[in-house]
Amino acid sequence: MEPVPLKLFTDVLGLPLSEMDNTLVSGVSTDSRTLQPGDLFVALKSERLDVNKSDASAYLLDAYNKGAIAAVVYESTARNYFPLFSVEDTLKAFGDMGKAYRTLFQIPVIGITGSVGKTSTREMLAHILKSSKQVLASEKNFNNEIGVPQTIFRLALEDDVAVIEMGMRGAGEIARLCEIAQPTIGVVTTIGAAHIERLGSIENIARAKAELFASLPSGGSAVYPADTVCWEILSAAVPEGCQRITTSTDPEIRAHFELNSPIVVTSDGKGIEFSVRSSLSGEEAKFYLSVPGRHHAANTLLAVAAAELLGISLAECAEVMSNWRGAEGRMEI
Repeated sequence: MEPVPLKLFTDVLGLPLSEMDNTLVSGVSTDSRTLQPGDLFVALKSERLDVNKSDASAYLLDAYNKGAIAAVVYESTARNYFPLFSVEDTLKAFGDMGKAYRTLFQIPVIGITGSVGKTSTREMLAHILKSSKQVLASEKNFNNEIGVPQTIFRLALEDDVAVIEMGMRGAGEIARLCEIAQPTIGVVTTIGAAHIERLGSIENIARAKAELFASLPSGGSAVYPADTVCWEILSAAVPEGCQRITTSTDPEIRAHFELNSPIVVTSDGKGIEFSVRSSLSGEEAKFYLSVPGRHHAANTLLAVAAAELLGISLAECAEVMSNWRGAEGRMEI
């Protein structure tokens, strides 16, 4: 994180002026175990804490001893070891602070969601972009209302682009993550039945995922598979002034990025080969992935579509993807 005046955060939280407004914050932490000197500590409430500890204020002394400059708390009755800023909802405050920090960076941000394939697509796209750009990408499963702000707070001046994974359990959640991350390109990998017990139907799942597209600014781009169920819902959510970029692995369904050959499993069973055609650039390229799983062809189309929007040719994508080894802990023999 780039050092910023504390006032950037107190303003967005609606807190009164204080003598600390010009104090520099070097990081925002929700975990006293990893907190660094100069950080602002945010005490998130947690159901996993002991019932006698209403929030993470139990860790304020630890945060103070680690060098935190202040803490954002909720109805804390803890002793004031250092300055405390009281808010109604520390989780919302954490997200609002992430949103404020995001506004300091005028760079492309790619938001990725979907029922399956989010992490692999994120890793593919980050791998491609890193060949020529400084890239910030989500780590592990940091894709919720805590993980997305944590990722945003890692933005640095040298970053050219950010790739942010966004998870969803219910309606409105993607919209909130977009409010924080402010994506300029949205990628929806596919629509499936995950979380249907919460949302009631595949159509409602598609509408919840489509919140990503609805949040795009004028001039933004929506990337999605034309061969997924409920693609019409995704398409309808794209605002005027944004472009729709489609992908397809189905030879019967035309798209901007599509397969130009069947998917072939390599003789050793550890990889796949296929060709891709882009109607945006008119390019064609042959891809070889040294990871198993035909589904990776669909993920590849989504990743290269977003990469081409950022100026990376299909041929460059194919060359870089030849040494991709898959997302950590997935599809390993």
